[in-house]
Amino acid sequence: MFKNIRNTIALKFGFSHLYYSYFFFLSIKVLSKKSIFLFGINYSDLYFKSHKLSSIKSINIFTGRGIRFSRQIIYKKTGKVSSYR
Repeated sequence: MFKNIRNTIALKFGFSHLYYSYFFFLSIKVLSKKSIFLFGINYSDLYFKSHKLSSIKSINIFTGRGIRFSRQIIYKKTGKVSSYR
C-alpha cells in the first residue's frame, strides 16, 4: 500500500497493476504497512468509501484473506480435504 500527499492510496494485491483510490473529503492516516485509518466530517462519505474499499478484495471464505474492517469476525469454511481428517 502506498499513500501520497493528495490523499490517494495505491493498493497492491499481487496483481500486475495497482488499484488507486482517491479520497477528496476524507483524511487518511497510515497506521502500519497493512492498516489505514479513515476519518472525516461527513459520515455518508466515510461509510460509502470504506465499503467501496472492502468490496475491491472481498474476503475469501477458505483462507480468510481480503480487505476487512477492524474487529470484524471472519469464519472460515472447512474445505473438502480438511473435513475428512
